[in-house]
Amino acid sequence: GASVVGGVGGVGGEVSGVSGVGSGGGGVAIGGGGGGYRAVRFNPGLWPPGEHMTNAVGSQMFAAAGELNAPVGFMCFHGLHLHIDDIRQLCTEFPKTPVLMDHFGFCKGVNDPNWAALLSLAQFPQVTVKASAQFRVIPKDAAEEEEAWPYPTTGPQLRQLLDTFGPGRVVWGSDFPYVAEQCGYERAAGIVDACGAGLSAEERAG
Repeated sequence: GASVVGGVGGVGGEVSGVSGVGSGGGGVAIGGGGGGYRAVRFNPGLWPPGEHMTNAVGSQMFAAAGELNAPVGFMCFHGLHLHIDDIRQLCTEFPKTPVLMDHFGFCKGVNDPNWAALLSLAQFPQVTVKASAQFRVIPKDAAEEEEAWPYPTTGPQLRQLLDTFGPGRVVWGSDFPYVAEQCGYERAAGIVDACGAGLSAEERAG
């Protein structure tokens, strides 16, 4: 259920929510060697049935990432409501672990029932939200012209993220290479200015 993103000398791969990475004697080891790992992604939809991200291996990986200052990204494809309790518990128990919520938390607009839950994660100083993959978070009832660049329904989302988390805890992302099939990388870089969020110069500087 977790993928490990390797850096120089690192090795990327998928690990089960029960088997772990480098597990032995009930522990989990992340990194080591000449480069180690740069980040970890938890994909809760790939966790074994009946298991939670807060199980022994999930908790140990989350804690180990914090010791290495390696961010843990949460990819909640199937809905934040299914995993918000696990995320809150992990953030509460391991406040040193940096967290990245991928793709607006997969919330489709500010009227998405999960949007308030995403904003509530601002209470945890370690949480940052990625304003990324705008083409993935278009509301189902969006007008046809809202389904294309610059994805204006994400403007209010970005505005509320900045107002709630602050510019230092909101980061832009492209979702490359998938964005190449949508608006293209160059145009994706201009979404933050064109979507209607009304960023100030200070907010753009982060």
